Amino acid sequence: MITLATRFMLELAGVAAVAWLGATAPVDGPAHAVLAVAVPIALVVAWGLVVAPKADNPLPLRARELIGTGLLLGVAGALALAGQPVPAGAFATVVVVDQVLLIALGPGTAVAVRLTGPTA
Repeated sequence: MITLATRFMLELAGVAAVAWLGATAPVDGPAHAVLAVAVPIALVVAWGLVVAPKADNPLPLRARELIGTGLLLGVAGALALAGQPVPAGAFATVVVVDQVLLIALGPGTAVAVRLTGPTA
């Protein structure tokens, strides 16, 4: 579950990052607002059509994971180009580590965390 939960958090962070990139893009006028809305929507639509586990396409799960990783690394690259190399590097690192874990654990496998507390 940790790898899948991490992946979901990365997806949300990626959408937030592209919204921020759109809002801070070096453009004039209301284009900031348009980019801050349009770019995240485009990412979500692409994710939903291609990457999402329940997307109606013939791609196998592993291919969807790799495409999703590519999209998230693209977000990291955009952050770096926008002058945010530290967040970009951290984001890219977590994306790659999460993908490696997804591959190492096999398709459809998740790491479960057992929360332990005092026993009676």
